[in-house]
Amino acid sequence: MIWLLIYQKKQTKKKLNFQETKKMKILKTLTIILFSFIFSCVHAQEGLYLEESVQKQEWDTLSLYGGKITMNYPNYYESSIANNVIRLITQQEDQQDLFRENITITSRNRNGATINQFIEASYKEAHDYFLAENTNHSLFSKDSIIGVNFSYEIKQGVYECLIKQCVLFERKNITIITFVGEKKRLNRYLDDVEKAFNSIRLTGVESEWEEYKTEDFSIYYPTFMKKLDNDEEVVKKFLSHTKDELKADPDLFFIDTHFISYICRGESFLKNLEKDKKELSSDEWQTKEKIINGRKLTFITRADNASMIFHTFHVKEKIYVLFFIGKDVEHCNEIIEKIVESLKTSD
Repeated sequence: MIWLLIYQKKQTKKKLNFQETKKMKILKTLTIILFSFIFSCVHAQEGLYLEESVQKQEWDTLSLYGGKITMNYPNYYESSIANNVIRLITQQEDQQDLFRENITITSRNRNGATINQFIEASYKEAHDYFLAENTNHSLFSKDSIIGVNFSYEIKQGVYECLIKQCVLFERKNITIITFVGEKKRLNRYLDDVEKAFNSIRLTGVESEWEEYKTEDFSIYYPTFMKKLDNDEEVVKKFLSHTKDELKADPDLFFIDTHFISYICRGESFLKNLEKDKKELSSDEWQTKEKIINGRKLTFITRADNASMIFHTFHVKEKIYVLFFIGKDVEHCNEIIEKIVESLKTSD
């Protein structure tokens, strides 16, 4: 049963590849513009040097786009704005310091592009233009919108740099906050950059979460997940492999490049899970549990990073299972936990 579910994820993934569209071209342009900011101000000029005593003491607050976005930052960054791009640039540390760590903030029209399209375009540009290494990303939710944290390592001339990006998706706009730092001096800046990114607050933005409600339960899900009807081809194929195990059509079925998610009646699922306990206890699988808002979430991960994440809940005499399945779903753990946290039952 478990293997069929993971196998089906591999089969359906081809359907999720994005074609070259106008939206993708817009996103490529956006990411090229974004990466062009990175080295626009790297060379330090002779002058005042950054004093150790100045760091980590006083912070200022940026208020962006009419107060819609705010972010705290250390006052050893000098701020400037040009062409709707905000730049925060560090002072020179010493005569040998020829690179100025910097943070850039820009906002562009989203043009209807999805989060997954942006992730795909960003990775492509990072690899194509900067030969980026150790690339990584994770999704998160902040103040009712969805965001993505990116991390890249690149080499530009003599400089080996770390790039950290926080990308915020509103209904109409994308706001991108990028830090670039020289790897050999990161210990001086990285903690403050994390604090600055964590301090970001948004007000007056449209939520990126929508509610799904039945007579038994309600749940919120992110808009980047595509809700499917049970008569759609992807769902039919999925159910053709799992029908004997599930014994019921899903009440709610989502699909995304990271995972498949559904809610269905859970009686037969729990019986099959009991049968599979021996297999799941082998070295090939790792199982852990986490309590989210009083609800138990079970993570079962195979050696190749194929994962099942599920939560069972009761409504009167019924048993339901909320299920996520895919590969490398750790990118979405925060989103998955928020979905579980939003679950409310009618009893």
